[in-house]
Amino acid sequence: RKKLKVSLQKVKEVGLRPVYMDVGAAGGLSRLWKHLDKINLIEVISFDINSKWGSMKNLIPKALGSENTIKPFYITRHPGCSSFRKPNADIVRDYHIASYFDIEKEVELEMSRFDTIVEQGKCDVPHFIKMDIQGYEYDCLLGFGKVLNDVLALELETQFSQMYEGQTV
Repeated sequence: RKKLKVSLQKVKEVGLRPVYMDVGAAGGLSRLWKHLDKINLIEVISFDINSKWGSMKNLIPKALGSENTIKPFYITRHPGCSSFRKPNADIVRDYHIASYFDIEKEVELEMSRFDTIVEQGKCDVPHFIKMDIQGYEYDCLLGFGKVLNDVLALELETQFSQMYEGQTV
């Protein structure tokens, strides 16, 4: 904690206000990032297609991915399990929350590469990224292209089992 406090003080002293990007932001900020936002130490940018779930700051209601296209999106019984990938029934059936992954409907959604959004001047490259997009994290990172080199740190959700069909593990 002491090192964190010292680091935060140094950030304040130099007047730097890092940009934190929350991709799959519907669940809201984690405790640490919420605190840093509350004390006005960071700028938050949120990406999520579900603007009705959770509290998001500076929301850009777009789906990020590896290409600029329209793709099928699978809406599941629990919205937090919805994804551009189908749930892998052979894996999720062993979990007590297996029914959360039941597909209720399939819709077509527009997906954008992040580097395209940056080129269009709609968003700056963040210093930090948190990404929780249900098995689509690797594909989304591909859409950052060369701008990913300008990101300082990534926090990703990942699994050791392929919970979604075609997911990179």
